[in-house]
Amino acid sequence: MGDSNQEGQETPPEQQPQQQQQNQSQHQPTQQGKAPSPDETKIEIFLKNTGNAPVIKNNKTKWLVKASTKVSEVAKLLIKLLNLDSNQSIFIYVNQSFAPALDQTVQNLFDCYECDKKLVLYYATTQAWG
Repeated sequence: MGDSNQEGQETPPEQQPQQQQQNQSQHQPTQQGKAPSPDETKIEIFLKNTGNAPVIKNNKTKWLVKASTKVSEVAKLLIKLLNLDSNQSIFIYVNQSFAPALDQTVQNLFDCYECDKKLVLYYATTQAWG
């Protein structure tokens, strides 16, 4: 006897194995591996100074960050790396043209503006563009 489908009709026995196989493949991870979750994915960003902003100490410009990292977290990292006073601001720019919202994720910016599998972010201590 066949299984009943969503409309309450019987599924012919010859279609049951194919249907079961499709259902199993939709709900089970493949043996080949699974795509990393956004929290596991890392994105390479380059931090470049512009205007009167100081250069990052030890000249480290490449950073590997989680895709879910927000621009506000990158700003905090820059403030710490540059030893800025609490009364100083940091401005972050994409493509030397606009300042992304602080709640934007690195993944969103990467999806729209990546170049050669990296995201280039410029930073300044005074407003430079936009």
